[in-house]
Amino acid sequence: MSEEPLSKGVEITKAEYGVEWPFTVDSGLLYCDAPGSNVVMLSNGKVYALNGRAMGSAAQRGYLNARDTITLKDANGYFTVGDSAKIISRGLAMCK
Repeated sequence: MSEEPLSKGVEITKAEYGVEWPFTVDSGLLYCDAPGSNVVMLSNGKVYALNGRAMGSAAQRGYLNARDTITLKDANGYFTVGDSAKIISRGLAMCK
């Protein structure tokens, strides 16, 4: 993981996203962890992989897979609660 996520991330919250918030945690620091396009969120002292690239390197980089831990699921177990794509896109914009 990069050494200084606080200097290049943005705090995102459930209050900001409302019904589009897809996580069980109420807030986190969204950032791009270089090298590459690893979109992650730091919340409660843990770093969660949000996009496919970050999930693919989660074990190697020390991330937790957000889908396995903090991503909300509907009553049938599908990831249809909230809009994680919007948050991932926002994180990808930081990867430039």
